[in-house]
Amino acid sequence: MAGAKKSPQNDTKPVVVSQTEMTVSPTQSRSFRRVGVWLAVAGIVLLAIIGAVVLSTNRTTPKLVAAHACSDSFIVQRANPALQQSDTNVITALAKLVQTKSNYDKDPNCLYIVTLYYGVIADKSNTKASFTKLKTIYDPKVGFSPAFSPKAELSILEGYVQSVDNTTGGVTSTVESQL
Repeated sequence: MAGAKKSPQNDTKPVVVSQTEMTVSPTQSRSFRRVGVWLAVAGIVLLAIIGAVVLSTNRTTPKLVAAHACSDSFIVQRANPALQQSDTNVITALAKLVQTKSNYDKDPNCLYIVTLYYGVIADKSNTKASFTKLKTIYDPKVGFSPAFSPKAELSILEGYVQSVDNTTGGVTSTVESQL
């Protein structure tokens, strides 16, 4: 095999890179710790901000939000003398006006007037139904419109609804018998 070519042998030798020992001075160590602490604090603050934003945007609205269909003083002021004098014609007209307003059934002031109207006409089932609806949306912290005179109170209205429910001869006769 004189004519045969010899393949070159692998003459590569491993290269050794010099290894230097890396040491960290105490000053550099404190700097790294400070940077680490600041990064941790910044991360916590960032997470707190993100959490606050997420919580504020994900708040659910209450199921029933009180509307302000009857909160204007015009309706309440018109209702005051009619309710005090038990003027059925005016109370009926006001109740019909109230019921034409959008979201009247989400406004405690509207439902107060409507509940009293149903009581005046001695409609027991609608008196109880409107009062039940009123209790679900009534917020004692807000109360009724201050324009009601005398002051509208849920507990007094509840007694009125009970007297309507217990009467057979009409509300007037029941109320007079309690006096």
